[in-house]
Order: sequence, then structure tokens, then C-alpha cells
Amino acid sequence: MDFCILGLLLYREMALYEINQAFSQSLGLFYQASLGSLQITLKKLLSMGCIEISLQEPAGRKKRTYRITEQGKAKFLTILESDLPASRLEETALARVHFLGHASVEVRLRDIDSIIRRVESELGKLEEITSVQNSIPEAQREVYRFPFETLDYGIQSHRLALDWFKELYRREAARNER
Repeated sequence: MDFCILGLLLYREMALYEINQAFSQSLGLFYQASLGSLQITLKKLLSMGCIEISLQEPAGRKKRTYRITEQGKAKFLTILESDLPASRLEETALARVHFLGHASVEVRLRDIDSIIRRVESELGKLEEITSVQNSIPEAQREVYRFPFETLDYGIQSHRLALDWFKELYRREAARNER
């Protein structure tokens, strides 16, 4: 969540409701955040010196907006250039891609390649599980049919993601060869 809030604040300073709206209109397609979790993360980022508050008084009302500091920019780039965490691959990978415009070409290609390798690894693990289907006794196959249907969904989803990330890599590499 730190990464996403810092990334949004790289675009412009925002009030809490604007951050919430930006989340729901862009990152919310694949990354869920409640207003409470945004508030907790903003407090944490404030205490770390990664963001600061600006008080404005448009039309006589105080408006608290948050803006990223140099320390916050450095933290954002550190996260962007780090390895993907082991959990929540899809949302983490898509959040990373969402903000790749802030990275160098080398980091973009490295990140996309890293995502491709992670998706390939996860796909391989899912495909290995399908071999278990043959060992299920005939009498229990109907009971286990739907767990294997969901496994099939996961496999197909990973294949689609893999194709999409490979195409993204190809386009980014070609764009930077010019």
C-alpha cells in the first residue's frame, strides 16, 4: 500500500478523498484499499517522513493535502527496483506496471522480465497439481471436479497473464530500441 500511495502522490498532491478516488478509479481494478487502510498508511508514511501535509484554505475551509517528499521518492524507487514479494502476485505485479513510467528503461524491462519469470513459476506449480486428478478414486471424482475446475481457471488466468506480460515486454523493448 505504501508503494501505491507514494506512486499516486508522484503525480500530484492530493487530499485523502482524492487518494481514495484515485485508488478506486485506477488501482482499484486490481488492488483493494479501504478508506481506513489508506488513513493508516498515510499516518505511517507521515511518521517515516515520506510524505508531508499541506494545509490550504480554499473558500474558507481547511483542506489537508498530502505530498511526497524526497525521502518518499527514494522509498518509492527502492520498492520499484526491489524484487516482487512472494504473495499477491497479480495485484503486486499490476501495481508495479501501473507506475513503471517513473522508472528507467532498464528497471522497466527488468521488472517485467521478473514478473514473467514469477508467473511462469506459479503456472508450473499449478500445472503440477493437475497430475493429482488421475490418482483420485472414481467414487470421489465428482466431489473433486469443482476444485479442479477452479484450478483450471487459475491455470488459464496465469497463461493469459503470461502472454500479456510477454507482449508488454516485447513492446517496451522494441520502443526502446528506436
